[in-house]
Amino acid sequence: MQIGHLERFNPAVTATLENLTQPMFFEAHRLSLFTPRSLDVDVVLDLMIHDLDIVLALARSEVASVHATGIPILSRKTDIANVRVEFHSGAVANFTASRVSTEQVRKLRLFQPHQYLSLDFARQELLTISVDPALAEQISNGYRPQQPFRRTTPPPASTCRSSTSPAPNLCASSSKTSSPASARASNLASPAKPA
Repeated sequence: MQIGHLERFNPAVTATLENLTQPMFFEAHRLSLFTPRSLDVDVVLDLMIHDLDIVLALARSEVASVHATGIPILSRKTDIANVRVEFHSGAVANFTASRVSTEQVRKLRLFQPHQYLSLDFARQELLTISVDPALAEQISNGYRPQQPFRRTTPPPASTCRSSTSPAPNLCASSSKTSSPASARASNLASPAKPA
């Protein structure tokens, strides 16, 4: 039984699995306002457990080492914790969980060659930003483009530009989809050729 591991079925996680190549760095934040529920366990078992479960599945590697710290703030158990996990693959994951925050955050960011993925568990969204491998090679050789990244998920409707704007219409290829985590390609900038 896997009671409580509902994040595994979050559409953002499903979309991430489809885009996963070689994850090398993870950054997870799970913050909550203080509530008197679940004070019989620490914040790792209350909140961080979900991110640990997802990252262990995404990393596709055995754990090499774990470094952790945490302190009690309002309860007798650890209320805020930070954990760093290193994997045999060379991947690294940093986890922060707090139940004494002023805001609610449920996010996981991961980096893999030429790509950045940002999952918002609460909104069930995945943002993917990629850089062309040929451009990455040029950058490593000293070329400095103004805008090396391209967004591969459509921008929110509030950021859409009018088609009469001199800037490219970022929403031209956007369409409504059944899942907020589905990805569609939209170029933000076309890289200039090196001089």
